[in-house]
Amino acid sequence: MLPLAHTYINFKLTGRKTPALIVGGILPDISSTSDEKLPRNLLHNDPERFYAFVSAKYPQLLPLALGVVWHSQINHGADFYSDNHQTGYAYRLGRSLVTAVAKLLKREPDDVSAVLAHKFIEAGVDLNLSQNQPEILALYRASVEAIDRRQVAQCLSDYFAVSSETAKQSLDKLLSILAPKNFISADPLVTGAILPLIKIRQKQDVEAALTLELVKRGVSLTTSTYLEFLNTTVENMRRDFAKYLIHKNVGVGKA
Repeated sequence: MLPLAHTYINFKLTGRKTPALIVGGILPDISSTSDEKLPRNLLHNDPERFYAFVSAKYPQLLPLALGVVWHSQINHGADFYSDNHQTGYAYRLGRSLVTAVAKLLKREPDDVSAVLAHKFIEAGVDLNLSQNQPEILALYRASVEAIDRRQVAQCLSDYFAVSSETAKQSLDKLLSILAPKNFISADPLVTGAILPLIKIRQKQDVEAALTLELVKRGVSLTTSTYLEFLNTTVENMRRDFAKYLIHKNVGVGKA
């Protein structure tokens, strides 16, 4: 999922507008934007380890850690309902885009083009949220502006055992590529987020016009069903994560 979907889900689960909770919802994707300088297996794929670390070392950042836990597909967090290759919403709808994505990448249709195709569906979900639920974009923007980047970067530096500078640069890059201004409409999403992400992940430049066309197809494919998908995901996660409760001193936490 992309930022606005995670923001919607985390807000609906808690009713809270805690900046660390919202930013935690996108933090696992720092592995992608940092080109694995902060490895995926340590955060995106091991959210409970990060939660335990934060609980012990940075308890003031528990809402951030909860956002990480709720992001990951590993424990049936939000990404599971979008990214599962058989049942995930974005993978199912993305199958109709695989051939066009393969053309964009100048390769035969394969697993790589299927992965990218599902990202165009996720882009469609976020743009529908941006246009139809503008309060979600506003919440995401306010959270990115309010988060204490220095504190988060120090936590990441300790957790990943990297320099403070590497952690800070990685966090800044994540919040630059996934900047709220990039989710206002299709054009800035393409130029500010999707093209840079393809460059990082695929090590190639692709045609901007065709990328924009695929984003618009993603919007069209999701318009009638994105909200039902997100609300169903919220209900499933409310059941699966019942052990996580509201705590007035930190915002949210684990029972």
